[in-house]
Amino acid sequence: MRHIKLLRPPTESFFAYVKEKSGSDAHGHPQEDALSFSAEPPVFAVADGVTLIQNMIDEKDYPNPSPAGVVSRIFCDSVIKNLEEKYEELSLEGIRDVFKGANKEVEKYNAEQGRTEETVDYWENDLYAATGAFAALKEEVIYWASICDSYVMHIGENGSLLFKSPNCDVYPPEKASTPKDWDKRSEKEKAMFVWKERRNRFDGNGNPKGYGVITGEEAAEKYLNIGSFQVQSGEMVALCTDGFEKYFSDRKFRELLCEWPNNLEEKIDAYTSKEDQRDPDGYGHERTLIVVKF
Repeated sequence: MRHIKLLRPPTESFFAYVKEKSGSDAHGHPQEDALSFSAEPPVFAVADGVTLIQNMIDEKDYPNPSPAGVVSRIFCDSVIKNLEEKYEELSLEGIRDVFKGANKEVEKYNAEQGRTEETVDYWENDLYAATGAFAALKEEVIYWASICDSYVMHIGENGSLLFKSPNCDVYPPEKASTPKDWDKRSEKEKAMFVWKERRNRFDGNGNPKGYGVITGEEAAEKYLNIGSFQVQSGEMVALCTDGFEKYFSDRKFRELLCEWPNNLEEKIDAYTSKEDQRDPDGYGHERTLIVVKF
């Protein structure tokens, strides 16, 4: 089993794009992605802290380190610890329990920051959150879980994309029912509506009506996707945050992973640099990747 781990910041091209579009300088934006990896037992996790747009809209200094980045690290580290503890009797239900345990750790962190169900105001005192994905290999079977736009991929020996975990969102909100005056609302009003009415929320029949993220809220568990699949020699499993997602639509990128040259990490950086120059908003975000080849 071979593996690579990449955690990359936003690119200079992306910073220039943000500057051109919004007039703001994003260079001070701290790391909000995280990853954790264990080769024995083979368990892996990635997470992406949800951007604190309150600070950006209100033009406040962005906290560094970012509490959303702390949530990502708490989640990844807790997942690895829980997977190691449950590894000998690993099952799909066990995978769900691993998520519950990590989500509880996030709840504790939010509470330590004074952010609870009783105190949250969906703006100044909102819950810190992250997306995440994790996987464990046992007896040639991958047990996986993902929530929101962090992903688990299964790649065939020839570079074919055999599986990609789904995004659990019914988002953006225009895809669901929204207030009639939606277009007239400010960015702050829209954000507060989404967080209050869509994040980890369900309708009267118990159906999802928004999107799920790791906040410590028990309702996030219902947005979790879980599953399992077998892997064979020559195949790969990849975990990534949204910054790497688009690359997996490109067969050339998947074939580069299949080739697995000795300087694979350098090759990936060169590949992403080329794509970033072409489309910084699509390819220049902070991005995290774990790839395991069997």
